[in-house]
Amino acid sequence: SIRKTDEYLEKALEYLCQIFRLNEAQLSQLIRTRGGAAEESGKKLLPDCIEDEEGLTLTPLGRYQIINGLRKFQVEYQGDPELQPIRSYESATLVRLLFRLSLAINERFGNQMERLCAREDFLGSFCRYHLTSLSLVASSQRSPHTKWHSGRIQQPRVSLRFLASYRTLFSMLIVYFMGSWFCLGPVACTFLLLLGYLLFACGMSVLTEKRQLH
Repeated sequence: SIRKTDEYLEKALEYLCQIFRLNEAQLSQLIRTRGGAAEESGKKLLPDCIEDEEGLTLTPLGRYQIINGLRKFQVEYQGDPELQPIRSYESATLVRLLFRLSLAINERFGNQMERLCAREDFLGSFCRYHLTSLSLVASSQRSPHTKWHSGRIQQPRVSLRFLASYRTLFSMLIVYFMGSWFCLGPVACTFLLLLGYLLFACGMSVLTEKRQLH
């Protein structure tokens, strides 16, 4: 029975190779690359590819997987975060207005922000935490044509787009509503919000700086 099972498996493998037009080299490559690799945390694997002189190329099996929706490449936006398409959870009008406001601030105070971020004291850490962002692009689960695997530190600039998020607006509305219960006016609530964020930002600036040193 074991011998018959082996024969059936060999025949099935041969038929599959004929269906997907795979040769022995491609099959060996598939076994090496996929045989011992388990899916991590339930993430889908990339379509089947082989490596040649031009990089990674889709195999007939990989094209079959894409056409039938079995596997796909993970496409992520890698351009300027400020120029990302407007999301469904954002107000289009606010995104455009805040972008213009941020652009005007950055053009007016760009040189001053660069000098502040270059400082080595606490003020420099505080400014770097707010005015710079590290965009790390993961090297796994990505299109073969993507060659950018390193982090990119943007120039210091102000970004107010987070204020266009419905979630942010709703959270602020809840804070003002709860403040009215305690007889706090809009000015007092705004002051408490700024004070709370200032304390939070100071702590995060120190922790971020220590993490980068280590």
